[in-house]
Amino acid sequence: MKRLIKSKLVTTSADQEYLLTAAGKRNGQRIIRGHRLWESFLDREFKLPEDHLHEAAHQMEHYLDQESRSSIEKQLGSPASDPHGKNIPPQPEDE
Repeated sequence: MKRLIKSKLVTTSADQEYLLTAAGKRNGQRIIRGHRLWESFLDREFKLPEDHLHEAAHQMEHYLDQESRSSIEKQLGSPASDPHGKNIPPQPEDE
């Protein structure tokens, strides 16, 4: 938590609750977006069983840069949801 606070991704409230900052929310949205796009890509291109998609996407979600996410999204035709039916968040406004 100290590292997240130092990176200004998390802050604490007056009653010592941890809260995401705007930058923390954008970073989280970026990671979730990458994860769900990667699951969708693996499902379509490699026909992995649905129960194998999450772990493979979990390994990649932190390494996908904006160019990779955009390329995957374009190849997939801008899907609204992943293979599990979860919404794929929009691209954060700062990208």
